[in-house]
Amino acid sequence: SPPPPSTPRALPLDELAAVTQGFDAARVIGAGGFGVVFKAALSPALARLLALPASTDALAVKRLSVGGSQGERELRAEINVLSRCHHPHLLPLRGYSLDERSPCLVYPLMRGGSLEDRLMMTADGAARLAMLGFASPPPPLPWQARVRILRDTLRALVYLHQTASPQVLHRDLKASNILLDASGVAQLSDVGLAKEAAADAPHNQTHMSTLNVVKGTQGYMDPLLVQGMQPSTLTDGFAAGITVLVALVGRPATGLMNACRHLIRNPDRPERWQAPGLPDVSAGEWPVEVQRALAAVVAGLTEQFKEDRMPVPDALRELEAIAEAAGPPPPGSVEAGLAALSLDAAPAAAALAAPPQRECAVCMDAPPAGRFRCGHACCCAGCLLQL
Repeated sequence: SPPPPSTPRALPLDELAAVTQGFDAARVIGAGGFGVVFKAALSPALARLLALPASTDALAVKRLSVGGSQGERELRAEINVLSRCHHPHLLPLRGYSLDERSPCLVYPLMRGGSLEDRLMMTADGAARLAMLGFASPPPPLPWQARVRILRDTLRALVYLHQTASPQVLHRDLKASNILLDASGVAQLSDVGLAKEAAADAPHNQTHMSTLNVVKGTQGYMDPLLVQGMQPSTLTDGFAAGITVLVALVGRPATGLMNACRHLIRNPDRPERWQAPGLPDVSAGEWPVEVQRALAAVVAGLTEQFKEDRMPVPDALRELEAIAEAAGPPPPGSVEAGLAALSLDAAPAAAALAAPPQRECAVCMDAPPAGRFRCGHACCCAGCLLQL
């Protein structure tokens, strides 16, 4: 396995504001309950601060929706989690800013987009993929690629549950939090916005010790959480099961369990299946034996009673075997449509062109600083101090 990434570096907010054009809405490539993600150019100053390889040309900056002293404590806890959790399929943290005006986390830019955007080609998803460098909407992910992405995601989840110390629960596993690099390799994101499990908590009944965050996303949320069960490896496993189902049928998670109830109840009886998207002809014919094996994993991870559920490590072993039998996806099928563009190369569509760098209204030289919580400013940090 590759060596762990370097320790995340503290960064000045002014530099992050500069490389995102003042957190310009035109650079947004993602948004959620924790904040907004911007595509950022890599300035020489930022490259030096982060000691990044010369091949790096862009980053992702997540501007968090937290503030005040409590928000700073939470952010420090997140940074601690990300600083000690290193796995080939976990998105690494490169830098951060604790500035209370606009706390930020900095990650590598995942040019392959999210699993959700690659499965369901919505207008918003296509726009995000274009921002990442896709010259045209990519073809659907072949089934072999989907299997490998699911396997790699569960590898990361099992690492968080079994190797990270103290144990980390993700609590918001979903297709939009699985990101792909330019070659289609999956990395699980939003790990730092998860929770550490208290060291003395009972197994599978863990209480949380850090962030006060949402317990999941509609469609992925375990019904046991609604019934009062604490987040656990099993509730993470339920979300993983829904993610497998989403990848299998290529449909959004909301209402999917009900729509696919016959598939989940009868994974070994394809003649009883009545599920939308099966077989998923958009990604090529799924072999029946692969559909059956994945349906059995979904059924095991989403059982009604926790005592009957498949543990996540067992689900990973099943996916390892499925991926081994499936083999690699067809050459170039995952990367198809991805243009080798730098952040500031002019896109084909004028609507996707990055806005020009704004200058300080006083000295007309340095970029403006992120003075306000919204990120807007008209003068640089030096001139701001003289006003």
